[in-house]
Amino acid sequence: MQTLIRCGELVAASSHARHAVFSSIRTTVFTCNAIMASMHRARRLEDSVALFHFFYVQQNIVPNILSKLLPTKPP
Repeated sequence: MQTLIRCGELVAASSHARHAVFSSIRTTVFTCNAIMASMHRARRLEDSVALFHFFYVQQNIVPNILSKLLPTKPP
């Protein structure tokens, strides 16, 4: 997913991360934060908030302090 993020393929990265939640290989908080931060820098704030809700509210991935700061602060 890091390659997708670096290439700016944020839709593909978020799609892979969302699907990984349902596999035996779980998405980590660091991957979630990387995708949300990239969306944040690209000014895709609604997408970033939607991913926050999906990862940390719906799927119960435990957020860290950076996770909680990302969706609310403009870049």
